Amino acid sequence: MRYSRDIISQSTIFGEIYEYIESRRSIIDKKILDEIKDYETEIKEIARYITDGGKRLRGVLTILVSEALGGSIDDALDAAVAIEMVHSASLALDDIIDKDLFRRGRPSTWIKFGISQTVLVSNFLIPKAQLMIKKYGFEALLNVIQSWLHATLGEILDAFGSLERLLPHDYERIIDLKTGSVFKMAAYLGAKASKASEEVAGKISEYGEYLGRSYQVADDLTDVLSEDPDKKKSNSVRLFIRWIGYEDRELLVNEASKRIIYYLERCLEKVKDVSRNRYSEYLIVFPVFAVYSILREAGEVGLKIFYEKIYPNINIMYTKIIEK
Repeated sequence: MRYSRDIISQSTIFGEIYEYIESRRSIIDKKILDEIKDYETEIKEIARYITDGGKRLRGVLTILVSEALGGSIDDALDAAVAIEMVHSASLALDDIIDKDLFRRGRPSTWIKFGISQTVLVSNFLIPKAQLMIKKYGFEALLNVIQSWLHATLGEILDAFGSLERLLPHDYERIIDLKTGSVFKMAAYLGAKASKASEEVAGKISEYGEYLGRSYQVADDLTDVLSEDPDKKKSNSVRLFIRWIGYEDRELLVNEASKRIIYYLERCLEKVKDVSRNRYSEYLIVFPVFAVYSILREAGEVGLKIFYEKIYPNINIMYTKIIEK
């Protein structure tokens, strides 16, 4: 069997969500360029390089939550752009810390422009993004600052924490900080943009956190499957293997798949009662597509894991919810 992006499009809902993500991503990309176009040439060039490319899943999630809850693209666009600016800036800084030479198939920003320039422009983008959140109210701004604090703490623990002092269950805490907090923030801001109640925003935030967990587990699994030995030596991957409890590849893949499925099921629980519309259907399937988008980076083996171990276990459940 040949695994490719075309297979996922055989399901109407998956084909539609792919088109949805692409359309919202292009809107986010255009808005980011608009936000940095009037700055000095040096700042604009580096900022454009830092923010260019990527899946935009976090920003798209913000818009999707807003639309699913009765809001609009315009309501959520500033929040979506702010999230992507912060995320891109954090990746540029991470590349310096990790000494990564490439990002998104091209030289990392610090390699192209230098460390000082990368740090300064990244630090410029972060408060600019936070100012864009101000329109959503003090609680939203506080949430963003707290999420950025959590994400940074997670990266510190991941990069500099002593593996010998960390226990297997610390893995989940770290991924909640460095990944779950950002997806949680993205979902929360989408709810705020739609003027949803705090109760709904709370459930949507939990949805985002579980999405972040499933995404990061899939990402670490992809690193384990990688042929790059440096990825397998990282603290996060070594702690991931300890958390899973197996070093044998087949056993590790099976257990990791079960945990991804568990988190995907928790995502569904948080949004299954959202009023039904086209976008709430996308909200149900979005976490599955996010996991797919990560696993396909592992090539044939990653797609095989998705279609043979993950997709069959959640497909029937998700289909029932969508068809209600």
